[in-house]
Amino acid sequence: MRAPPRWPLAALLAGAAAREGAARGALGTALAERARVASERDGARDDLARQRDEAAAAAVRGAGPGPTAGALAARARHTARLEAEEARLAAILRRRQADVAAVDGQLELRRAALGAARAEVRALEARREAWRAARAKDRARADEDAVDEAVSARWGGGC
Repeated sequence: MRAPPRWPLAALLAGAAAREGAARGALGTALAERARVASERDGARDDLARQRDEAAAAAVRGAGPGPTAGALAARARHTARLEAEEARLAAILRRRQADVAAVDGQLELRRAALGAARAEVRALEARREAWRAARAKDRARADEDAVDEAVSARWGGGC
């Protein structure tokens, strides 16, 4: 069987290569998004740690010498504000951690899509190489046939 003169799956390979390129771009975007979200999470973690350090330092300071009712009330309000701020920062950190988990899920989907696209391209490239080998074999056979014809066509070439 002779291989066709043009590889019939060239358009499929071009489409698969385009899908692979798009998958690579999507993976790059997802990696950048992951880095951005992780940076925000780390910032929230640092903010919470600073807030906890500030609350611990305020607890160590105490009310001072000869605490009065006004000083104790002010200290209680300050402590309540510190606790509220800590709770707010902890909620932000939880949201950032959830964002990172969601982006990680998208990242895995993008990696899987890139793997599938790359596998498709490799399969088509393997078929193209097999087609090229068949074309080379056909050309070699045609060259041999041409040589045999030339030898047979000579005077005295046929036995």
